[in-house]
Amino acid sequence: MTSNRLTSTARLSDVQRQRLLCRDPWLVLGFGVPTFLLLSIPALSLLLFPIATAAGTLLTRRLVAR
Repeated sequence: MTSNRLTSTARLSDVQRQRLLCRDPWLVLGFGVPTFLLLSIPALSLLLFPIATAAGTLLTRRLVAR
């Protein structure tokens, strides 16, 4: 994947962004729900926030590559 392809996601319209997320909703929910729940615990959020950011970036790259 080239950086042009990844940075092009920043210019997606709302409809295109929703289509991207709806391609694999279980993957998105499987990441989002546990991340939300774990980030609600104050002590864990300090450690988990950078990990969740990196994981979200990897998830986005995976969805764009499909």
